[in-house]
Amino acid sequence: MSSRSAKRFRQIVPARTSRCSSIVRGSVEDTLDALLEAEADRLVGAARYERTEARRDTRAGSYERKLQRTTGEVKLKVPQH
Repeated sequence: MSSRSAKRFRQIVPARTSRCSSIVRGSVEDTLDALLEAEADRLVGAARYERTEARRDTRAGSYERKLQRTTGEVKLKVPQH
């Protein structure tokens, strides 16, 4: 590999790695948010915004929590119940 090719390679690899990390981070956020939401549904016994004769109250929304991963910081929406 010529020095010119090596220089170009060093410029391309970090850009692609950064983009891949961003995609992985987004996927991790979406997956963990869905798991947390499903767990809240299970604990409360009803889905978000669901009303029944036995259940008339609402869930208390969510709060943001940061989680540090090897791919970078992940922002989670933690449901309150």
